[in-house]
Amino acid sequence: MTRHVRATAPALHTAIWITDDLLAEAFNRFARVYHGHHAQRHGSTLPGPLEARKRQAKRRMGLAVAAGSNCMPSSVDIGALFGLGAKTPAEPEKSWSWQPPLYRQLPTPNPPHSFGMSMRPAMVAPRPPRPLPSPSSQPRIRKTTSMMKPAQDDQLTATQASRAAFGELLMSLETLPKISLDGIKRIVTFLQSSQDEPLADNLPHLCAWLRSSTCDLGAVAAVITCIKDKALLRTLDGKDLAPLFDYLVRNAQDASLEHKLVQLIDAIVSTIGGVRPLARSLQEALSAGHINSDSIRFWFKILDSSGSMQGSRATHVPWEPFYKLLSPVTHLSQLAEHMCALEHEDMAAVILRYWVRHHLRSDSPDEKEVTTRGSFIRLQCEVTRRAGVRISDLQAEFAHSQARVAGRREIRHDALTSLLALLASHRINCNSLVHDLAGMFMAAKSPDMLWTFYRGIERHPDLGIGTGTAVRLIAYFEHSGHSSGLSRARKVFASVPTVSLLQCLDLPLKMIQSGLGSTERIFGMLIRSPGSETPLPEDREVQKMTLHPEHVELVHLIAYHWATQEHGTARIAFRRVWECFHFLQDRGAPLSILMSRAMVKAGILRPLQEGKHISASQMRYILSLVQQLEGNEVAQSLDRAVWESNKKLREPGNPASLVRKQWMAHRADEGIAKATKRRLHRWARDRRIRHRRSRASDSRVKDCAVTNQHRGPVGDALVAYQPFMVDSV
Repeated sequence: MTRHVRATAPALHTAIWITDDLLAEAFNRFARVYHGHHAQRHGSTLPGPLEARKRQAKRRMGLAVAAGSNCMPSSVDIGALFGLGAKTPAEPEKSWSWQPPLYRQLPTPNPPHSFGMSMRPAMVAPRPPRPLPSPSSQPRIRKTTSMMKPAQDDQLTATQASRAAFGELLMSLETLPKISLDGIKRIVTFLQSSQDEPLADNLPHLCAWLRSSTCDLGAVAAVITCIKDKALLRTLDGKDLAPLFDYLVRNAQDASLEHKLVQLIDAIVSTIGGVRPLARSLQEALSAGHINSDSIRFWFKILDSSGSMQGSRATHVPWEPFYKLLSPVTHLSQLAEHMCALEHEDMAAVILRYWVRHHLRSDSPDEKEVTTRGSFIRLQCEVTRRAGVRISDLQAEFAHSQARVAGRREIRHDALTSLLALLASHRINCNSLVHDLAGMFMAAKSPDMLWTFYRGIERHPDLGIGTGTAVRLIAYFEHSGHSSGLSRARKVFASVPTVSLLQCLDLPLKMIQSGLGSTERIFGMLIRSPGSETPLPEDREVQKMTLHPEHVELVHLIAYHWATQEHGTARIAFRRVWECFHFLQDRGAPLSILMSRAMVKAGILRPLQEGKHISASQMRYILSLVQQLEGNEVAQSLDRAVWESNKKLREPGNPASLVRKQWMAHRADEGIAKATKRRLHRWARDRRIRHRRSRASDSRVKDCAVTNQHRGPVGDALVAYQPFMVDSV
């Protein structure tokens, strides 16, 4: 709304008019005197609607002051504001009267030359009239450029001064052995003040300087807070993120800094919107060997906790640079916690898009896979890779297959199993990918997820487990501490026939200690011997055995563990040790002292501890083996000790003898009760069978009588016989 001067106000012939020249000169004088923060906006020299409104407001303010006071304004005060009266005598004083802005007059165009030829007026085309110059034309732009030149010079001077002051501040801290929070506070105060110029790059210089210094966690936390504040104030440039993250990746790995780092990531994503420098810094640091897998897990934990990074990992844009840059230099096991936290569909999509391409480039030969499924054995040898397979085609086919089975109610394969089946259908070697996936679940310490993954592969008709992966699975389940770990390890061993027992020596021993080592399971593992571990026929004449020394030593250990097992009686332990003895003897393997010790432990010491009498035949058999392996003296001393023990057991007043008699009586009573129960059970079963057969025959007779009741005298006789049959039944 335009304001008008009251009619009673005097004529303002002496009012000061603020022209563009006076305003620009006053601003330049103020800029030369004030050396503050040039990023703060004190006014612009570029013409625009905002500056025009300011100039118009100042002019109205001058008119209103003159009209309200009803007197002439003081020329000294107003002139001093704009520098009036401070000119040299050589320069004329500015006029108080209004003058329009000065524009440079354009030169008048010269008439066209005829080049020495006379031209008629009809041959010369009339020129269109030249438009009048406007305030936004070229002269105003030239004038504005000339006005900005001193400001640019002052800005360069301020940048150099800020850089020099920051360098002096850093030099004052170089003598400190360790930078503490008190020392870093001065630097943070400088960076958050007007002395920090944007073009000075003081914050990246600080991170480069701190890389060669030692800082405590308080100082690092203060630096993170400073970076976060600058990001929220939008005074942090995107080009400064690379050195900042390069420093944080190497020096900010601590659990106490997780919350501050999460806030920093949220601030950067919300203001600058770029996390690619962080992914680039992680890739460069990992390639150079400056960080390890723990650092990768730490930073991915920070990203998972960030609110701005939530969403589907397969379609969320901020995750793309991390997967794209880190997939060539990382294994899936290094991102185990991050990957296992995803849904299986998203996990399979991410692995297919970013990691499968690196397994396609590997030139390692395919590993043979042998997997048992039920009573069938499937052997998958080397296959020729189908040429021309693109990741985009695999992605489209995988998405189509997942969408096709999404609405079905029947049991379907897991997403990872479907991905491996898709690769196998294109004749792509999946052994390295299966090995990495198994390592990922192992690093995540999730045996249930690993077992589900293994069962999905085992049950699929087109997939299998390699020998190296199977050995790794057996070792993991064996040492997992899970209640069903040994059972799972045994099932993996049984389902992959190419795994040798020598590759998992502790498995049968731990099965015996836990009570899972039955004779069938242990000897089934001992009988397995792959072709590479069987001596050649021409060497058997010299060696006189079909077992390697490692295999023979393992059988001795199994026999001793069976002898010391607490899950069975002494009789069962002795029988199993005797079977191990004959297993080695039938194959021509040498026996060691450990076998005789196992025999003595299972056949002599344990029966004596249980208060049982040792038979003479069993004693002679064990003594002959001890005499063969350890000598006559050891056998004779053992014979004397056993004779004394048996003599004490035969004495009537011996408590062990009484206990033995009571035990035998209890066993006798128990045997009589068992026999009676068995006879009663058999009698009840036979009676039930006879009753069932009689009812079946009666029903057949009834059906026959009903059918033949109108077929003559035989039918009448059967009908007459039917009530008697019913009553008898």
